[in-house]
Amino acid sequence: MKPIKISTDELKKGLAYIGCAVGAVAGANQEADLIYFRTLSKTKAVLQVQSDVIVAKTEIKINYPDFADGKRVTALIDFGILNKYSKLKSGNDSFELDFTHAESDEALTIKLGTKLVGTMSLVPLDAYELEEFGNTTKLMDIKSSIFSNIVGMASHFVDSKKDSCDYIEFLNEKQTLLAFTTDGDILSTFKHNTKADIEDFNISVRGSVLKKLKSFNESTLKMSKTADDYFLVIHDGKDSVKAVIIHSDPMYSYNEVKEKSTKASHSIGWTVDEVSDALASLECSSQFGGCAFKFKSNDTIVLSSEGLKDTSTVTELGITADKDLKGLLDFKYNTNIQLLRRITALNAKGNNKVALEFTPHKEGEALALRDMHCIGKQTDISFDVSFEVTPADA
Repeated sequence: MKPIKISTDELKKGLAYIGCAVGAVAGANQEADLIYFRTLSKTKAVLQVQSDVIVAKTEIKINYPDFADGKRVTALIDFGILNKYSKLKSGNDSFELDFTHAESDEALTIKLGTKLVGTMSLVPLDAYELEEFGNTTKLMDIKSSIFSNIVGMASHFVDSKKDSCDYIEFLNEKQTLLAFTTDGDILSTFKHNTKADIEDFNISVRGSVLKKLKSFNESTLKMSKTADDYFLVIHDGKDSVKAVIIHSDPMYSYNEVKEKSTKASHSIGWTVDEVSDALASLECSSQFGGCAFKFKSNDTIVLSSEGLKDTSTVTELGITADKDLKGLLDFKYNTNIQLLRRITALNAKGNNKVALEFTPHKEGEALALRDMHCIGKQTDISFDVSFEVTPADA
């Protein structure tokens, strides 16, 4: 049996694509560190890694003349070891995978050019059940850049430490793809106009898992789901697939908590650079990440934090306001630094300005704040992050 030749770049590219599934486990799953390798033809082989929560598959180019003689190869290879070998200095040399002794010794010999690199043990295939996605229900087509941006933006507001809050809900309504997540306090919604007639669907996926799907090969992805509603399947061209398990029990759904769309009466804004510096100052004295704010004038907001050992920080930030803030001045409200960092990050790639909207309500004779919304748009994705502020002690 002749060795299978794979260029260094091709091997690296294939391993990088399926690497998102490696180690992505909810329990002790040996399969999550194994590559399922199978020759498809003289010039193609498939690589697949499957964990408890992600399956990633792609095809790579190979040179294997013996395939025509029925000497097809199927094996389970340790991802970590092969990945280390792939990073060796190779020049223009190709890797050679020699499976001659695969059946007798369950071993693979690896060469780089004419040099012997080493041998590695193979894992028996006996109990391995390959995940395949031939029968799925189509949901929609979406640009890979849009999908990645939505996931990246929503991930700022996913609480991966709480299982019930570790999700992003996707639904399609009236030519709009909507992504929603909440930690119970902050409601975050992201919308993209698909400009296409797509059947309505609703599906939730773990946010911490989606964050691992960092790159795709094609500009357009085909999203579908398995018949048992267990996997969201993302077809990345005809040869590559990434699939993630569906979250069956999210804390809230978008339809349960969505608010009626009403125009806010007030809007304020500040620059990303200024607030980033201010938040760094507040962290120096903040206890448990908390901070407070109050409007000093129509163009100034005062941010403050207090901590142990009588430490405190007060800093002023320039703002713009579309209306007179009379009646709201000098009232102090609690919020937290992490939230402000998250909404700042959302706007860092846009117009470099954070915009907040709110409608004051009356408490007796005074005006007061409660619900605030950070709204904006990044490329073709609009967002609305809703949160509450509470009165601070005087």
